[in-house]
Amino acid sequence: MNKKNTSRVNCITLTTDFGVTDEYVGVMKGVIRSIAPDVPVIDITHAIGPQDIRHGAYIIHAAFAYFPENSLHMIIVDPGVGSDRRIILARISGHLFLAPDNGILSLLLEKETYEAAYEVTCDHLFLSPLSNTFHGRDIFAPVAAHLTGSIAPHEVGTYLPQHKLTRLTLPQACVDLETRTITGAVIAADHFGNLMTNIHQDTFKSFQHTLSKSSMTVSIAGHTLHGIQESYAQSQEKELLALFGSRGYLEISMVNDNAADSLSAVPDEQVTVKIFLKINKFDNI
Repeated sequence: MNKKNTSRVNCITLTTDFGVTDEYVGVMKGVIRSIAPDVPVIDITHAIGPQDIRHGAYIIHAAFAYFPENSLHMIIVDPGVGSDRRIILARISGHLFLAPDNGILSLLLEKETYEAAYEVTCDHLFLSPLSNTFHGRDIFAPVAAHLTGSIAPHEVGTYLPQHKLTRLTLPQACVDLETRTITGAVIAADHFGNLMTNIHQDTFKSFQHTLSKSSMTVSIAGHTLHGIQESYAQSQEKELLALFGSRGYLEISMVNDNAADSLSAVPDEQVTVKIFLKINKFDNI
């Protein structure tokens, strides 16, 4: 375990379910700036569904790699605030993640390079009095700010082995090679009503040898879509389509409209991709 703090945190990102109509996000930025006035603070999103830990897990996993190494990511989707749940600081793939230990780091722990984690117990850095409902202001913000200069990650508290970190049971896309079927689920809807699924484009590698000779359908909520499009421009106004979004996951969209509203689709709605082999009359000659 390497405890040497070799690189200073170069920016702080914020990912929360706080929304933007209240003062919460601005106050956290004020606390950070009071301690670390020169460190950039960047909003990833504050529109995670309320208490939707799973949505937060997918968003931070999709976003973090676009920031430089030694970025510190504050992720606050925290239905257990004020309870005995832990706050943790994890170093994963050269980045720091400050989050409640409620499984929101599950995808990072599963797919990225784990380095170390610590339980945040450095209460001398917390604001006082400490609110039981706003740890983002009183714990996360000051700890994050101090990590940009005055303290090293291992100084926030006790080292935690990886197996002691909370994991979510995230739905996995299932591949059936015999029936040439991929079964997944809706994870969340974005601001435009695009439905993000858990079917990653890498899943299709199982069928790579047949894709050039096949067609496919995507079924969701009683609708069947033919093929996976490369862009929105390939479909007509208000037409449903399936395509791979910028995160690499299959999305169900509606051109210039809201697919989530149109389909009344909710998280865990089943999505089925069926691959059909094209039969060429000359194949057996």
